Amino acid sequence: MRHDKPLNQARTILENMKKKEGTGEGTFLELQSSIKMLKNDHLNDNFEGTIEEIDAFIDERKNSASNEEHIVYHSQNISRWIEELTMLNDEQSGVTIDYKQRGGREI
Repeated sequence: MRHDKPLNQARTILENMKKKEGTGEGTFLELQSSIKMLKNDHLNDNFEGTIEEIDAFIDERKNSASNEEHIVYHSQNISRWIEELTMLNDEQSGVTIDYKQRGGREI
């Protein structure tokens, strides 16, 4: 699979964020790079919403007082994204509807 490396990297970064081990700007830039690669690859259409949500999470951090606060606020989403990226990596069926259909309500 062409997207194995960015997919695993994104999942690892999110796992570290959840453990509060990666909250710096560099971590967000690494995550942004991985997500950009995943957006450019043709992924399972059922996971596009997941990728869009993570991308919005990265962009929205600018509206928080700190990266740490942003991560804590989105901890449930981060847990779900880790599960969904694992499912995508294992080539399981989709789990999300389109981000636009969700109206961005979880971000």
